[in-house]
Amino acid sequence: MAAFVFLTASGEFEMGESSRGPLLGLDGVGVES
Repeated sequence: MAAFVFLTASGEFEMGESSRGPLLGLDGVGVES
């Protein structure tokens, strides 16, 4: 459904499904698109 864009500390962008959640074990920001 909703997609999340993750900004990792490395400055890389990763896209994941809402099922994964905004927390992937890294200090980043999850934005619901």
